[in-house]
Amino acid sequence: MDEPVKVRRITKTSKLDRKRDARTPVQCHELPAYKPAFDVERRYVRFRELRADGFVEFSFAIGDPDLSVELVMLLEDYKTFCRAQGVTYVTREQADALDSEQSKWRYGQPGLEE
Repeated sequence: MDEPVKVRRITKTSKLDRKRDARTPVQCHELPAYKPAFDVERRYVRFRELRADGFVEFSFAIGDPDLSVELVMLLEDYKTFCRAQGVTYVTREQADALDSEQSKWRYGQPGLEE
């Protein structure tokens, strides 16, 4: 008959000690804190175009640059908006990666066109 597993409090130990004692259960209070992937404090702006009439077309996202809304503002309003929101600007490389990822959802594979 199997012996019951003894639950003991684990203190700071090295990785080697933990490997040797791998059968000892880890108690819930020892698990790392949950960190949400969606951070509502992060704001993202993806610049699209500065039009001839002085308006800026851009995408604005909260928490995840994949989920954005397209906005149009005068250039000065755009600058004020970005400062007030404390945005992170999406680079061209990041924008290309976002477009590729979105094309997977739209067309089934990255890089395919309609």
